[in-house]
Formats: sequence, C-alpha cells, structure tokens
Amino acid sequence: MKPRLLISCLLAVAALGACSPVKRDTTEKGDVLPPTRGKGQIVLGGVDMNAPLNVISVQSFWGLEIRPGGMRMAGLDRPELFAPNPGPVLMGAKAVWETTADVGTPLKVEIVARPCTDGLSSRAYPLTAKINFAGDVMNGCAGPRQFVVESSWRSR
Repeated sequence: MKPRLLISCLLAVAALGACSPVKRDTTEKGDVLPPTRGKGQIVLGGVDMNAPLNVISVQSFWGLEIRPGGMRMAGLDRPELFAPNPGPVLMGAKAVWETTADVGTPLKVEIVARPCTDGLSSRAYPLTAKINFAGDVMNGCAGPRQFVVESSWRSR
C-alpha cells in the first residue's frame, strides 16, 4: 500500500466528537461495578471511549472509525460498511460495542488499555482492539482519532 493512500484513508476518518460526565469501572475501594452502557465518560488507558476513536489493523489494510453517530469500517480486502454506535459497555477492563452492520451482520468491538504496535511501523498506540465480524476475528491498535491521524503524519 502506498503511504499516501494510507494517509488519505486515515485522514478520511476525521469527524466531530463529544464529551460527557465521568464514569469509572471501580468504586473508590476498588470494587468492580456492573457493566455500564456508555452515556457517561468511560476512560481506558487515559482515553475517553465515547470520544471519536480510530482502530487500525495489525494484519491487513483495514480501519474502523468509531464516532458518536456511528461506525464505519473499510479496507482494501473488504467493502465499506456502516453500523450504529450504541455506545460502549464497560466490562471490567474492556470497553465493548455490540451492534449490527448495515449488511445485517453482527459487529463486536472490544478495546482494552494495552499498548499496541501496528506491525508496519514502530508507532505505539495506547489501546489494543479485537473486532469480530462475519466470523472473522481481526486484531488492531486503537487510539483517539487525533492521535492516530497525527501519528500517521509524524511517521512520514
């Protein structure tokens, strides 16, 4: 893949984000709270899970945009698809989105606060992602939209 095409794809993910009140996954004593649907601010690894996020592949050339208004996934080896964003559910140490893509197939996104490298460069991202779609399990790195876009530009 040409670097300019990769950068163009990453720039195409730009959209507006939103902020909301703080919610945490543990009490002050460290007790784990039950799963929380993400209307409030859910933070993993210092990243707000309700803000615009980008997920990029570590194996092939695909990307997933998570925005307050919806999700978009595209890649060289797959058609572009869209899905509503129901908001993340905090399950212990991971944020999980479960939705259905416009083609009628379930889409599940799991993000954990574990650093990740994309396999194509030495860039380190703050989050690790796993996507389940149409029987495929895809692994990727994730971060806030601006972090991923700026990191791509800096690596040139």
